[in-house]
Amino acid sequence: MTARLVFLTGSRAGTAYDLKEEDESIGRKSDRTIRFGSEDVLVSAMHATLLYRDGQYVLRDDGSRNATFVNAEKSTERELQDGDRVQFGAGGPGARFILRAVIDASPTLDPQDLAEAAEILRRTKPAEAPVGSLSTASRALTTTREMVVMVVRRSKRTRRWLMAVAAVTIGAITTIVIVQQRARASLEKTLSDLSVSLAAEQASRSALEQDLAVVQAQADSLRTVVESEQLDPRIDPAAIREYSRGVALIVFTYGYVQQNGSELLRYVVDGRGGIEMSPAAAGQSVPSITFGGPGPPVQHQGTATGFLIDTAGFLLTNRHVAIPWDEDEQLRAMNANGLGVKGQFIDLRAFSPPGGDAHQLVVEATASNADVALLRILGPRVDAPTLPLASDIHAAKPGDDLVLIGYPTGVQNLLFRVDREERGVMMQRAGGDARRLAEQLAQRRLIQPLVTNGSISDTTGREVIHTASTTVGGSGGPLIDLDERVVAVHYASVRSPLPGDPFQTQRGVKVKFVWPILPARVRRSIEDTTSRR
Repeated sequence: MTARLVFLTGSRAGTAYDLKEEDESIGRKSDRTIRFGSEDVLVSAMHATLLYRDGQYVLRDDGSRNATFVNAEKSTERELQDGDRVQFGAGGPGARFILRAVIDASPTLDPQDLAEAAEILRRTKPAEAPVGSLSTASRALTTTREMVVMVVRRSKRTRRWLMAVAAVTIGAITTIVIVQQRARASLEKTLSDLSVSLAAEQASRSALEQDLAVVQAQADSLRTVVESEQLDPRIDPAAIREYSRGVALIVFTYGYVQQNGSELLRYVVDGRGGIEMSPAAAGQSVPSITFGGPGPPVQHQGTATGFLIDTAGFLLTNRHVAIPWDEDEQLRAMNANGLGVKGQFIDLRAFSPPGGDAHQLVVEATASNADVALLRILGPRVDAPTLPLASDIHAAKPGDDLVLIGYPTGVQNLLFRVDREERGVMMQRAGGDARRLAEQLAQRRLIQPLVTNGSISDTTGREVIHTASTTVGGSGGPLIDLDERVVAVHYASVRSPLPGDPFQTQRGVKVKFVWPILPARVRRSIEDTTSRR
């Protein structure tokens, strides 16, 4: 192996590809040797080719739609040098070209075969069984004991007492060193296992992520539904428009920390600022990770809906929004293997229509028996209306009409409020970061929820099953009945388990499960406000 591409952004971020002494084709088409995922929409199907010529690699653009760049310069054909940064499309995925005879790295970890990785780790990681360190410590204890015996035999009583104290002190220090060595070895093994788990999860997740074309199809479908619907004449359109100002877009980012720690799990960066990689079999690599340090955190992002219920800044949403890692299968798998990791918010904020400043949020309470949660806005009060909740005794019945207000597909749907060119500029500036996209939308005052009509199909003891159209991102939206009261909080779109069956139901949690998690003061305030309306 003489060269490598280390991917820094895009669907392959956190991996590396070892180049062979032959031509390599690059693009999204299935026959490319270096293939990008469908979510990398700025990469062409047949984007570029790496030509191998007399020990050198030449990057040639194959007439791609968005061009190929080397060190931020548009290039048609260019010989690559060690350390060059290449980018496939303006704002597209980037990688660093590394050319050297030997690449130093830690033990091999293959994310495609966890069993093999575990065996490799067991055979190659001496820190896991620090025999040398323990034997050195044992020799130190033996030598100390022999010295003490010799001196005691030749010393007076006072001298014997002083030497005993010294022996105890030396023994205590040696014990501390041994404990620290064992703790360090355990942490290193934990991080190695966690790196394998993260790499395997990243590989499986890439197959599930949606590209921009799919999101656009969802947004267009929802727009068609909204445009074809007429708001029920029995529901005051002015009231719904007013309530919409109290429905916020929630954007969150979370990472991982140790159960008893506070340092975030982060990628290790090299001297060039790129992610440090550990090579694995079959030309694959896994990123090096550690708790703390200057590298970017291992993180996940999401969007949802929340609505204001009190002038003090309390918002209702779903429990799976307030505790997003509670449904993180990767986290469960890590802890099942004894890694002792928990989720922690890196950022949690709300964007109120039509935009402006974002509001920092904290989690106040979550229900244990239903998918609802209470959040609170930090800082000044928000200039937005509060939505009235239906009383405990109010019964939502099948056949009742209602409307749903929310942010299906999150920031992606809002992006289609601008033209294609401006959308591309915004996406390039954000680099795929949902919070940065939301901030740009807020600056343009484009934060606006969708309102869809529907009716109640059925009810259970906990749920309202309805027909108001929505999709991912609409979680936490209020379901409002003809009395202009929130009767439920939307939480899921459930598809038929039968293959090929398009049947789908929309589900919300009855508002009666919200009341128990409200602080007494907030509950009294809402009841007083509701009684005056």
